[in-house]
Amino acid sequence: MSLEKINKLIKKIHTKSNLEYIYDDDPSLVNYDFGNIMICNNEINVSEGLKAHLHYVYLPYNKHENPPKFDSSRYNFIKKTLTSSPITDAKKFMIALSKYNCIEINEEYDYKNIQQYTDQFPEEAEIFFKEILPFIIEQALKLPEYITTSIPVMRKYMNIALTFNKLQVLSLLANQFLCTFYEKTHEKYDTPQCSFFILLSSTTVNDSSVEKLRCIIHYFDKMRKRDLESLKSELITFQRISMDRNALPDWSNVKLDLCEFNIDDRKIEDCENMLQLSCGNSHIGGSVLINRCFIEEIRFAICPELFISMIFTQKLYYLESSIIKGIERFSNYIGCDDGFKYNGDYDDQTPIDESKKRATEVAAIDPHYYSASTYYDQYSKNEVLRELNKLYSGFKENNISSLKKGSYVATTHWGTINYNGDIELTSILQILAASVAGRKINYCKCICGGYKQLHNMNEFLDSLKKHNITTDKLYKFIRSYRHEVIINVSKSEPPECTLMEYILNRINHHYNHHNHHSHYHHNDNINNKNNNEINNSNNNQTNNDDNNTNKTEKKSTSDDNGIDNNIKGSENELGNYSNEDDNYYSDEDSKDSTCSSNEKDMYDTSYSNKEEEENGYNTNDGYNAEENDNKNKLVMGNEDDENEKNKSDINNYNNRNNISRNNEDGEINTGDNEK
Repeated sequence: MSLEKINKLIKKIHTKSNLEYIYDDDPSLVNYDFGNIMICNNEINVSEGLKAHLHYVYLPYNKHENPPKFDSSRYNFIKKTLTSSPITDAKKFMIALSKYNCIEINEEYDYKNIQQYTDQFPEEAEIFFKEILPFIIEQALKLPEYITTSIPVMRKYMNIALTFNKLQVLSLLANQFLCTFYEKTHEKYDTPQCSFFILLSSTTVNDSSVEKLRCIIHYFDKMRKRDLESLKSELITFQRISMDRNALPDWSNVKLDLCEFNIDDRKIEDCENMLQLSCGNSHIGGSVLINRCFIEEIRFAICPELFISMIFTQKLYYLESSIIKGIERFSNYIGCDDGFKYNGDYDDQTPIDESKKRATEVAAIDPHYYSASTYYDQYSKNEVLRELNKLYSGFKENNISSLKKGSYVATTHWGTINYNGDIELTSILQILAASVAGRKINYCKCICGGYKQLHNMNEFLDSLKKHNITTDKLYKFIRSYRHEVIINVSKSEPPECTLMEYILNRINHHYNHHNHHSHYHHNDNINNKNNNEINNSNNNQTNNDDNNTNKTEKKSTSDDNGIDNNIKGSENELGNYSNEDDNYYSDEDSKDSTCSSNEKDMYDTSYSNKEEEENGYNTNDGYNAEENDNKNKLVMGNEDDENEKNKSDINNYNNRNNISRNNEDGEINTGDNEK
């Protein structure tokens, strides 16, 4: 097919109304429990009323309908393309893929990674083309046999789970590898791009992408040696959790003991019988198909069954997370990012429980990304609550998990590596969320380095527990740190004390004064390095402070009340900063002891309708919040900046190639007019 004909076909496709990729946004879905849909039994086991809310994935051999129907012409063409003649090298492989994707191959970049794999590992490549690739093709073409029902999209606001058997997962992943999924399906429902074309290709050769390919090919190599019939009896569940804003914890008033915190030199994936936290992108899978290779991407590479979540998981929003139970690990590795290397086979001995799933549970929880210009926004009330509720949604007990209250969460530098979060803040937020959810924290070795381990965290927590600091007080300390320290820092300067230093200073200051029967004053300089100097000079400054500030002294009647009053006092002084705080913050709700309803009101922003977004309120995950009085404008985090980075390679690729896709009837170019 000539380039001119391809461009005409693209124009024709783009004018079809049913291919304008707009998905429904229905906040009422959060009120329903869609349960665990057993795709493994090829059934949609939900009520007829709930079925009306389901939208379905366009599987590779289906027409564009809802629910989709089998398209025999497309299936036969793909089968003919992949099986009519042996595929013996990288070029023939990519040409075959381009035929049913209607892409004109450019040899300069369209199969660089798979070619690099062939050149760099010729012995592995020989086995791949002779033995492994034919197995992949065979299993991909068996998808209509393995899955005879439609696969629902796990949409925004849904509480839903999908359970597959490992044979179905194998076939779906084989189709991803062979790029048979419709290229534009992900845009209709805002799911990640799931086709492997970008991983196989690159504008520049990238070693980590080649190493990810080695991990995935190793998975297929292991699977072809197994008894395929036995794979039907082993299951994997993918769950989406959406929190109702009315069911959120009232963080300023939930008074619970702080959880246990353990430092562990193991990696997260080595921690058995724990919820294993994956620091990922709001589009699950993150940058796994492009050149980056950090915590989430590494986990996908060594556990390739995770890839199929990209087929049906819509972008995770403000109050949402995802849990995957039953995945198997197939590869060892060393390093991360450009240093990531496949390091041989891993024999996963994780036992299979009574639910027929491996006792491995991964929580995909996306932190917010902060650029240099928005770094200090992470201490704001909106951002702190965003992260707390995100973490809580994944940590809380649910009916799919076999891990109950009191179990550990295996985590590491969540929200820091590649997301620019403050390691002390993100660690304390994890402790708070785990404490309220009834979990414990197991802080693991970070595979990507970049930060030292928080070996002083246990000492910090011991001090908090010694002074009876509970979850509500710790949350309020974070709030007062924002208003006593961060709000006075310029964008180019670091704060004069860290969050942990500030909290310890406040606690020690209070107790030193309390033990000497002294009054605690709100305008004490928190940056004094010597508490003894503060104590010695405090009596001399009392009268002067009273005359200058007209503050009301508050005498401590108990340890708890003393700290509460100190925190409340510091926040009551915030009226002067109301214009500089996030635009939902007011003098009234600056009083944390009375802000429960105001906190919940804030979540209206995460459920804004399209009209509000068009008026400038893009309030989900990296939103732009505009002051109504137009005096100030505050950019609250920028996950979209991070997403733009991830999309850049994808967009560059799509712009380079003239891509023509199936029209509304599922018709394809059968090759009769190909160039």
